[in-house]
Amino acid sequence: MGPLKDALYLEVWRYLHVLPHMRTLLTSLNSPLSGPQEIRNAWSALQLHGRTEGIKKKTGLQAVLAERPDIFRFVTTEKGHLLIELTEAARRMNPGDAFLPEGSFHGCR
Repeated sequence: MGPLKDALYLEVWRYLHVLPHMRTLLTSLNSPLSGPQEIRNAWSALQLHGRTEGIKKKTGLQAVLAERPDIFRFVTTEKGHLLIELTEAARRMNPGDAFLPEGSFHGCR
């Protein structure tokens, strides 16, 4: 992990935390037309300057967010759409209070 990844995790967590059911289509997070600006900015910064955090040119958003299974979970709908949602533990936390290191709610998925 690193500061750029942490910034992305926090922005996605904040965004999902206020949505109904705390989930959305994964593709909507960085959509140029409808994606939240904060997430798009954090993702762009990570893509541009994230080499020291293990980001390569082909690294995708899902791969980066999947590094935090304590916060994010991926679900495929019956129609084949990929959703991202908060884990039960992340739903109970307020993402604005503090950013927790990986595994801080291990076992509460």
